[in-house]
Amino acid sequence: MAADETLSLEGACTCGAVRFVRVGTLNEPDRLPPDIHIFTSSKQPWVVLPPNTPAVAEYYDRSKYWPKESLERRSTQLATRPSGAAFRPVLPSAERRR
Repeated sequence: MAADETLSLEGACTCGAVRFVRVGTLNEPDRLPPDIHIFTSSKQPWVVLPPNTPAVAEYYDRSKYWPKESLERRSTQLATRPSGAAFRPVLPSAERRR
């Protein structure tokens, strides 16, 4: 994705909340390659990971892999979250109707 392009998610919340998107569900997933591969201890032997992308057996230490700006943004988000607020996944519209 070029620096002047933005990712638009139909129906995405613009309330400042952090959202996670499964890249494989996007129309052009190759435009957003992974920054790190996690839980590689359970990957199938035929899955070949690229050599220039970090890979860890389980989860990872954010402070080791995330840029300083990302850590600061996360800290700000957590500090401004209402007390007791928990992460709630946003389900695709088809799953919400069930």
